[in-house]
Amino acid sequence: MVKHNMFTSAWLDLPDAEGGFPTNGDRVAAQDICKRMDHEAFTRTGFILQAIAAGWHHKSTAQLRELGDKVGRNRIQVLHGDSDRMITPPHSKVLVDELSTENEKVRYVFVKGRGHVLIWEHREEFTRMVEEWVETTEKLNREEKEKKKREGVEGEGQGESRAE
Repeated sequence: MVKHNMFTSAWLDLPDAEGGFPTNGDRVAAQDICKRMDHEAFTRTGFILQAIAAGWHHKSTAQLRELGDKVGRNRIQVLHGDSDRMITPPHSKVLVDELSTENEKVRYVFVKGRGHVLIWEHREEFTRMVEEWVETTEKLNREEKEKKKREGVEGEGQGESRAE
């Protein structure tokens, strides 16, 4: 079943975090069954197209470098569970390496004992990491805005004047 590729066995065996099922694994299995019973939302064509998209999704090194240039590498964070069987850890390392440059690195958080769905398996910690990262990037935005403001004030009167 897909749940064993998405989640660690340790997390699946824990009591259900929501309280309605004996274990997290039972909840995931019930959700999968419900999804498969909804033939309007979960069509065979939709499933095949999702599998194709996942299998052929690709960004070149140049595209990833461009993303880093546009967004700013100091604003990019890659989170990955070391027990992820859907996208294995070497893939996240390639992503981090291709987004980074020799002088500018993206933040790489490798979470031990977690699988593909960190937002479920590592709920409180995941939320904390995202909140901290948002605060970090908001601080960067404020600092850059202040720097541009200072440079604008310092740069006044230094250019050529225009006759009107």
